[in-house]
Amino acid sequence: MRQCVLVIDDEESICSSVRFALYNEYDVKTALNAKDAMSFIRTGDINVALLDLRLGTCNGLDLLLKIKQVDPSVVVLMMTAYGTIDSAVTAMKYGAFNFLLKPLDFEQLLIHVRQAMEHARMNEQLLFLKDELQRDGRYNEIIGKSKGILTVCELIDKLKDIDTTVTVTGESGVGKELVARALHYGGKRKDERFVVANCAAIPANLLEEEFFGHKRGSFTGAMQDKKGKFEVADRGTLFLDEIGDLPVELQGKLLRVLQDKEFTPLGGTEPKKVDVRVIVATNKDLKRMVDEGRFRTDLYYRIHVMEINVPPLRERREDIPDLCNLFLKKFSAQQNKPLGSITKPALDKLMQYSYPGNVR
Repeated sequence: MRQCVLVIDDEESICSSVRFALYNEYDVKTALNAKDAMSFIRTGDINVALLDLRLGTCNGLDLLLKIKQVDPSVVVLMMTAYGTIDSAVTAMKYGAFNFLLKPLDFEQLLIHVRQAMEHARMNEQLLFLKDELQRDGRYNEIIGKSKGILTVCELIDKLKDIDTTVTVTGESGVGKELVARALHYGGKRKDERFVVANCAAIPANLLEEEFFGHKRGSFTGAMQDKKGKFEVADRGTLFLDEIGDLPVELQGKLLRVLQDKEFTPLGGTEPKKVDVRVIVATNKDLKRMVDEGRFRTDLYYRIHVMEINVPPLRERREDIPDLCNLFLKKFSAQQNKPLGSITKPALDKLMQYSYPGNVR
């Protein structure tokens, strides 16, 4: 999807000329007043705003504060024909990225907007990575030396840089999401988002909105636009867990997105293009579901381009000692307490267990 610039200036000629200067690279919106500007900001679609310091009767610095309160991720470039050091310093304190003097040099403007876009992208990615690092941190560590796990790792290595859809199969608890994360973070999309949608955990009547988002006013209570999982995952990876639980009525819409790389939010009229790699997982027999009429044949072949099957733990018992050591170290660190090692009699017991819940 194209990045979006909002031009906020009470002179229509300025808005038009800036749009003309930027339209080849960006989606450009314009607002002649603060009210219209805030309506655009609330959609969540704006990456960079070009804001005039004097906007009719409105002080641009006051509007800058409102923009940062509503959506701190928007990078703001201030514009003015009355630049002073004091106003520039104040604008920077309020969160402006840079200060541009009118009349605008459009070559320099394009350079500044590109820098602001890169700053916005880096900020978004840093926030996302910070959130990821607050998790376990072992999303890309698949533990084991068994033949089954080595086969899984070989397939990950072959498929991580190929934008084909991958179906990860296996019983509940074997680590299908770990495989999906390894495909993402080991591949060329690793610097973009890895977004998870659990088809079994989201109520069926909310799945379409969860996938595709909605426009403001599309239903009672829709006070502002909301991005769906596909839009959030743009340029990255969307992991659809428990795909076998996806309602039949939504399977056709998912198929269309996979085919056309575009979708329309609920209540919207304009389709949105996305560049998303989709990885799906299931513990169900999708082929049997196709034969029983519970899963679309065309969707099955669309998602089942490549398969990675993760074997259950009872079929790879030689991995149990390594997993035991991993979890012992993990809980020792969490409890801030040395837990020693596992005795041989205890390990023998662990090796004999059937593990119906697998690694989980």
